[in-house]
Amino acid sequence: MSPQPTVQTVSYVGAVEARQIPRAGMTTTVSFDSSTEFGSLQAAEYFVQQLPSYLNNLSARSLFIGSINSPGTNQVERTTAAGTATASGNVTIVVTSNILDASPVTITVPVSSGDTASTWADKVRTALLQNGDVSSHYDVGGTGTTIQLTARKAAANTSLNISIANGSPSPGITADATSSTTTAGVAPTYYSSQTIYEAFPSISASQVGVTVNLMVNVTGRLTV
Repeated sequence: MSPQPTVQTVSYVGAVEARQIPRAGMTTTVSFDSSTEFGSLQAAEYFVQQLPSYLNNLSARSLFIGSINSPGTNQVERTTAAGTATASGNVTIVVTSNILDASPVTITVPVSSGDTASTWADKVRTALLQNGDVSSHYDVGGTGTTIQLTARKAAANTSLNISIANGSPSPGITADATSSTTTAGVAPTYYSSQTIYEAFPSISASQVGVTVNLMVNVTGRLTV
């Protein structure tokens, strides 16, 4: 569950209306269970820790429920490491995105003199995976010199960018301020949908390793 306008896939949806005859402004309670597997323990723990603030952001907002027609496409962003480290130092990675909780996210990655681009790129991927904010919203991937982030939710393109720079002390690698979108994000489409206004969610969460299970109840006002 996130305050961002993304899709939450659920295993069950049930609704109980407050009146027998539907009319504009009637109230409803919607309940569902969901299970999400994250790419790292840090991402799962971060998500659970952030639930209280997510709930505060969601309160009294609109909730969109739909039957998916097309699942959409997850945005993929990629950058390429270049240059062998000429000295031991730090590579600075900055991830900018409007769906991160604290954008931009700056990550310092220690590298050793003589690290090839493939070697320090692997260290960057590990550091991205261990950052809860990044890895709870994006799957970290890539091999060799490729560093890749894939949005965990299908949505229209966001302002995602991965920049690489020499930190302090400088390891002398090749900086690259701009990443490339290799797959454009596309929002899902729906057969039918319902908006619940002034929604107040109640969420119970449990974590088993990298998997987070949610039991969600939302009460709000229908519009028909």
